[in-house]
Parts: sequence; C-alpha cells; structure tokens
Amino acid sequence: MIRNKVDSLLGFAVKSGKAIYGADTLESSKKRYHIIFLCNTATENTKKKVLAVAEKKRVPVVLSDNMLENAVGRKNCKVVAVLDKQMSEAMLLRLGENYRLIGSEVK
Repeated sequence: MIRNKVDSLLGFAVKSGKAIYGADTLESSKKRYHIIFLCNTATENTKKKVLAVAEKKRVPVVLSDNMLENAVGRKNCKVVAVLDKQMSEAMLLRLGENYRLIGSEVK
C-alpha cells in the first residue's frame, strides 16, 4: 500500500503526541485542535456530533475515504483531531483524492 502525504503527516502527528481520538474526546478536550479527520465508515450519530463540535469551535473537517485506522495505527479509529497548527495547515494543502473537506470553517 502506497501512503500519500496526508497519511504520512497524520502518522507523524500521532507519533509525536499531537493527536486526539474519538468524538467524545473532542467535546470534552480543553486542548486546541486545528483539523479533524472523520472516517466515512463512522456512524451518522458520530458524524453529526463531530460536525457540531467543529462548527462550534470553527475547525475544518476532512472526510477520509481510506480507513483512518490504517493511517494512525489504532484499531477502529473513526475520528482524529490534530493539535499542531503547522502540521494541520500542511495537511489541508495536500488533500488528495482520498480526502475531501466537508467543514470549511477556518480559524
């Protein structure tokens, strides 16, 4: 499997501790995140929850056609938020065919 640039950057964010996981964690987190990745296999309830949080905090949401669990190395991972601003900006610039921006609110 060939990894694209966004998958690589997402892996770096995870390894450096600059990522948080899960829709419930997004709601309760005091940390500031700059982009949210949402797997297309997430339930409708999870998608609604993530979009509501993203709208409230004005964070862009990217829908992933690939399984996020492959990119981040965590089983059954449906939601990942990146805490590093520069890494998030680099990811937004390099979105490829497997990712599409569905929430375009930018801080």
